[in-house]
Amino acid sequence: MVEPLAARGPDDRGTCWEAESGLALGHRRLAIQDLTTAGRQPMLSHDQRYLLIYNGEIYNAPLLRQELEQAGSRFRGTSDTEVLLEGISHWGLEETLSKLNGMFAFALWDRRQKELTFARDRIGIKPLYYGQRAGALLFASELKAFSPFPGFSSELDPAAITQFFQLGYIAAPRSIESGIHKLPPGTFITLTSGKKLTNPVAYWSMEKIVRNCRSTPTEQSEQQALADLESLLTNSIRDRLIADVPVGAFLSGGIDSSLVVALMQKLHGSQVNTFSIGFNEQEYNEAEHARKVAQHLRTNHHELLVDSTSAMEVIPQLASIYDEPFADASQIPTLLVSQFARQQVTVALSGDGGDELFAGYRRYPYFVNRWAKVNRIPSALKGGLRALFKTIATLPVPVRYQQAAKFRLEFCDLTSFRNYYEQFNRQWKHPGEILRPEFYREPGNSLVDPGFAVNSDGWMDWMRYQDLHRYLPDDILTKVDRASMAHSLEVRVPLLDHRLIEWSWTLPPQFKQGTTFSESSQQGKVLMRKLLTRYVPPKLFERPKVGFGVPLDHWLRGPLREWAEERLSVAALESSGILNPAPIRRHWQEHLTGKIDWQYLLWDVLMFQEFLAKK
Repeated sequence: MVEPLAARGPDDRGTCWEAESGLALGHRRLAIQDLTTAGRQPMLSHDQRYLLIYNGEIYNAPLLRQELEQAGSRFRGTSDTEVLLEGISHWGLEETLSKLNGMFAFALWDRRQKELTFARDRIGIKPLYYGQRAGALLFASELKAFSPFPGFSSELDPAAITQFFQLGYIAAPRSIESGIHKLPPGTFITLTSGKKLTNPVAYWSMEKIVRNCRSTPTEQSEQQALADLESLLTNSIRDRLIADVPVGAFLSGGIDSSLVVALMQKLHGSQVNTFSIGFNEQEYNEAEHARKVAQHLRTNHHELLVDSTSAMEVIPQLASIYDEPFADASQIPTLLVSQFARQQVTVALSGDGGDELFAGYRRYPYFVNRWAKVNRIPSALKGGLRALFKTIATLPVPVRYQQAAKFRLEFCDLTSFRNYYEQFNRQWKHPGEILRPEFYREPGNSLVDPGFAVNSDGWMDWMRYQDLHRYLPDDILTKVDRASMAHSLEVRVPLLDHRLIEWSWTLPPQFKQGTTFSESSQQGKVLMRKLLTRYVPPKLFERPKVGFGVPLDHWLRGPLREWAEERLSVAALESSGILNPAPIRRHWQEHLTGKIDWQYLLWDVLMFQEFLAKK
């Protein structure tokens, strides 16, 4: 079971077996701190009570170690694994979890109580799957580790399939496998032999943080907020530079990665290795911007240009790397830049999280302003508009007009901002159209209300919460973890230090989106922009946000067309007995003619087909 995870840990392998308890633990190690055998796992505590396997990094391990040594704890080596283990032995599980600053997923065996505990970091940077199959409790960092277990059989979850086509990924606690769960971020679960699985327990709750910060707002000046941001981010980056191996950074030339690299370069004392990726298609190519920022900061910059040929080399690997359907197309450049960076470094810092913390997504002002307009339309007028759009949607007019009418028709039926946001964040609006009845099952509301009123004052924070709660861990961080670990690269995310996250909720709106915002003025990240100007001239980063996208729409009509056509043929779509070919083929033909861009919906289907082909 550990061999399929070799890329996550190429440096060492360890297993142990406690026959009396029926427990087996296996581990593959990527050595980052303490490269000696003193960091080998599974690791036994000094008092012989606890046995641990763990993936991640505890950034405040040196401080915790000092505290433990003062309390009498002894250490064999210098690894953070040993600090985590001895911390649990000394303070207990929950107090230790509250003290940790890091990214982690671990399994802890209490030999005295005969209890097995799983825990995951606050934000969900590191993964953990668990569930029952073939008469055993199985758990691992990735689903691929379950396949070698004797008697394991794949059982797809219809609700997970439906959710995948809604979102492009599968959100915790579901996985594509029925009965196999993802441990939610910021939780732990303790299991005893012979007893049923219980619900995870939250040791950190973003919902409570949001409620507290909104109920007791703090007054602060912009000058103080800038000083706090610089201090918090500098400390976070300093913590994430701790390693016994080379450390670098991803650099896109955008605000988030540029600020991380600027502060990293300031702390490092020598040239930082930075890595960027570019495309031949100019509208997707940020390599030039990254190069200019790197030149200004004087980093040791490395640049890779990607074309459709590079993409085709990666695509056959995607299903095996992600284990379950996953359709964020930026997985392709993420894989390529991870492979590229691993040639020089073992650890890379990224700028992920800035959009969620500081309201950087363009959809935030778009949704707020669009909903405000729709909400002003009188109910009587909505009825007339509904009838008009319904008629247009059935007329023999160009496809783009039909689609626009259907889009506006759905607007007229929405009753709340929450309903609106969820509907228009979906990819396939009605997955029941493309799934056969036995594989269509609504997973329930995929957005979780944090408990504050959704009104015109709260919409921005509400959207940020939804993304931090769901989109960030289940899409962005999943994408980065699998892509980087497939190449034995550890990616650290300084903007997602929990102290920085908690502080971000204390900020008034004008420090994130500005005093006013509109669809035509989509600034966002006000504080981050102002802090970055201390290190980088605004002309090098003030430009429309591109995101880490790929020219998928062009590629599907061009160099990837033959590959896509093969997987979207009627025979291929019918072969699994899960998909309904007719609406998928219609979308494919409309995309090929250029009438409408269906790249995201088609990528969902293509990634699902690739997943099924690897089963």
